[in-house]
Amino acid sequence: GLHWTDFDLETGALTIDKGRGIFGGEQGPKTAKGARVLPLDEERADLLRALRASQENLYGADQVRTGYICINEFGRPMRPEDWSGRWRALCKATSGVRDTHTLHAARHSTVTFMRNAGVPDHIVAAWHGHDEVVMRQTYSHAHAEQLKNAASSLSFGA
Repeated sequence: GLHWTDFDLETGALTIDKGRGIFGGEQGPKTAKGARVLPLDEERADLLRALRASQENLYGADQVRTGYICINEFGRPMRPEDWSGRWRALCKATSGVRDTHTLHAARHSTVTFMRNAGVPDHIVAAWHGHDEVVMRQTYSHAHAEQLKNAASSLSFGA
């Protein structure tokens, strides 16, 4: 549901206040925390700026003035169900990524990556549009190496 009007070219901030479902078109977020403004880092902001320039070249100024950010090769809004197919194809083409890694699982991965990088839980939750407690219960996964490290905390320093 993101339009180019939701992206501030100058600051790199991305306003998320709607989604686009298979049925019903654009809708507001499921919860109040889902509506948020994400100040993107320069790398991600630059990627969006480059995408905008590419779309303007291919589809014209009207597309980047008011159109959707995520469009297909015909310049039309991406259908939500098309994302899954494209994601599966990318996973199959990428070495080291499981073919069964779903797009929804990628959301879980981003939470795990941020938490493992030491980003505080309240910031991870805010980034993903969640309540902190719900984020911890839903999106946290223990990995074997983390469990092994936890076991070593029981050592008495022999």
